[in-house]
Amino acid sequence: MTSDKAATMQAAAEGLVMAFNGAWDEKVLEAAMASRAPECIHAMLPKSLGLLPQNNDEWATHFRSLIGMITESKMTIHDAVVAPEDRRVVIYSSVEATATDGPFDNEYVWFFTFNEDGSKIVRIDEMMDSAAVRDIFERRAKAKEESKA
Repeated sequence: MTSDKAATMQAAAEGLVMAFNGAWDEKVLEAAMASRAPECIHAMLPKSLGLLPQNNDEWATHFRSLIGMITESKMTIHDAVVAPEDRRVVIYSSVEATATDGPFDNEYVWFFTFNEDGSKIVRIDEMMDSAAVRDIFERRAKAKEESKA
């Protein structure tokens, strides 16, 4: 039973991470939401980015603000650790992406916590390269300012 639970958990976590291949659009959002429990909380870290933990609706709104910004991407999973007894999966991944204003390359460590039977994700702690995230947020802000001028 534990090996089935581990396989289910790993497939769900890897499916969510690998959803970020290609252009970031509504299909990516749908795939990223598929394995989440209704009560799932998603924290984007480190805290120095100033992003508060979000429920599914809040995270979907955040993601929709990114639609159209990433025109193509290739996510790679480098390592995964599955601990079914703790209902946890940890994945180290990286993305090579093209944004409308240039490259966006990032590294992630994803900490997934699952419900009791391992079928749905109840918490995601997504650790990102803060320098890469700040850079793309600054570029977005500058583009918005320039479009107002």
